[in-house]
Amino acid sequence: MKHFILTLAFVSTCIFQVKAQETLTNLSIVQMVAMGFDQSIIESKINTSSNDFDVSTSALLALQQDSVPNAVIAAMMTAANDPSKKVVDMNDFRTPHRPGIYYYDTKGDLVELLSTVTNGTKTRNRLGSAYSYGISKAKVVSQVSGTEARLSFKKVPKFYFYFNQQTSSFDNQGLYYGFGTASSPNEFVLARMEIRKGTRELVVFSVNSFTQEHGVNEKQAVSYEISQVDQGIFEVSVGDIGPGQYCFLYSGSAPSSQTRVYDFGIR
Repeated sequence: MKHFILTLAFVSTCIFQVKAQETLTNLSIVQMVAMGFDQSIIESKINTSSNDFDVSTSALLALQQDSVPNAVIAAMMTAANDPSKKVVDMNDFRTPHRPGIYYYDTKGDLVELLSTVTNGTKTRNRLGSAYSYGISKAKVVSQVSGTEARLSFKKVPKFYFYFNQQTSSFDNQGLYYGFGTASSPNEFVLARMEIRKGTRELVVFSVNSFTQEHGVNEKQAVSYEISQVDQGIFEVSVGDIGPGQYCFLYSGSAPSSQTRVYDFGIR
């Protein structure tokens, strides 16, 4: 009885592995054509299998050179655009993801950069502004607990921003403020936070008798380059910004005790 159970488990495992490996590629189709399979059989196989077809122009030309019939190529193109048949690699930054900011960790996995909620705001230099008759600026700062972010890098990685304008739609429920309304990284600011009395701070508002300035202080703002990868997907490259504490912040955020920032440190 024990031997029978072990044999059954082995057979089940083998069947599962065969099914898991049943993913058609361009090479699979070329091999089937070369082996003389009837066109109807190949099309039936395409219609009933998962695929990882490359249907770029260069790949289609290669299929034509390998004598793959046009009807089979057309079936491949249809299957490649069918989400139910397409194999999805969630570690590929070109694959749609739930809106947010992502990066590759040291294991090579694409993971989400989690947000932190600011724990309050504080007004600084109010007396200085009063004593200078409004010439010196009073500043409002948003504060984040702790002097270091939980996540730190030796070198700043590339970041990938995913918005709800991707080819796949996502439920807006639960999306962090910014990703439910923004459509590109241009609507975010990367800022270097100042360390002060056990907290990290961002100047988000300043005022004197002559001017008012809303948003992150330009002295704390850090520039970055944006490259659009696909609809709703962007790659963000940051230069050598040096050690410190940083965060991405949605530009539309008003100073409050519940502002979300995507923070990280550079060692």
